[in-house]
Amino acid sequence: MKYPETNTTGDLGVIEVNKIVRLNNSIFHVVQRENDIGIDALIEFILDEKPTNKMIGIQIKAGESYFYENGDSKIPIGGHYNYWRNYPLPVFGITCRVSRKTGQAEAYWVDISNYLKAHSDEIETGQLKTIRFPSSDLTRFDIYSFKKIFIPYVFNEVPDISFDEALKLFDSKTPEEIGVGLRVLFKRYTHKFEVWDAFISYFKNGNIRVIPSYLIYILSHIPWHGDLWDKGKLSEEARQYAKEKIEKFSEEDVIKLLSFIEEGGISRGTIGQCVEAIISIVEKHDSYLKDIILDTRIPIEVRESAALIYAFYNQKESIDILKRIDGSDYVDEIISYIEEYGSIDLY
Repeated sequence: MKYPETNTTGDLGVIEVNKIVRLNNSIFHVVQRENDIGIDALIEFILDEKPTNKMIGIQIKAGESYFYENGDSKIPIGGHYNYWRNYPLPVFGITCRVSRKTGQAEAYWVDISNYLKAHSDEIETGQLKTIRFPSSDLTRFDIYSFKKIFIPYVFNEVPDISFDEALKLFDSKTPEEIGVGLRVLFKRYTHKFEVWDAFISYFKNGNIRVIPSYLIYILSHIPWHGDLWDKGKLSEEARQYAKEKIEKFSEEDVIKLLSFIEEGGISRGTIGQCVEAIISIVEKHDSYLKDIILDTRIPIEVRESAALIYAFYNQKESIDILKRIDGSDYVDEIISYIEEYGSIDLY
């Protein structure tokens, strides 16, 4: 009888992750194998010896089979997609490999919940069956990065990393690295012109499905609106620099902005408010909005959002244009409201 080494590989991964969590004085709750249907353990965070009431679920994959030849990590999605997507806690994945000769280990993490959200279409159509992410300094799961990067990420706080590191992360291809880079650049480095070049370029060239709405929130700091409170380190010189670039936005840029407006529409504290603020400083916004309203090739939801902003800017003078949208109860309500009350106010 033989006892293959592969039998203990999974246990070694769990032991390594457990060690890192425990050395940071947080709590590691193992899910027994007979109860494991996609979550191997829970991490309960303790900070300054006090419970935080913050917990995440983790899936641990140990062994060389979970690493590509170039070093990238991989976690098969398999039948876990719906389970992870609907799990009541944020779900993270950790890949791990342990040298049986030296006992040295390396582990890397990925935000599974965020990854699934960003790639839902590809996963649901069967085009994407594996989570692939870089085994990098950012994703390293060790004692040092657990405090410096992992905990701030989980708690939506700002990691303590340099400008060059943050810019490199923002230029990454993975949602978690882009998100970390974006947050650090905004919180620490918005006085730099290069940051606004990167932000605006990413918005213009990025796919609407992967551009984080947080970027729209950041861009709205250039025109500003009354419900913003966090200026980061934005200087007046940097604000003017970015403003001159946003003023030259194209009609395609405005359509992309309008696509971020959620079902709740435009009101205080919504992403729609940020979108409207940005559009307000685009030099040709009236012309662009009018064209969008009348273009039947554009989704009706986008045209309706354009109609609402156009009505807000032009009040009674907008009615003739709005009446040219056929079959929209939403736009009909805008028209009726203006005709009855004489104006419309979004805020």
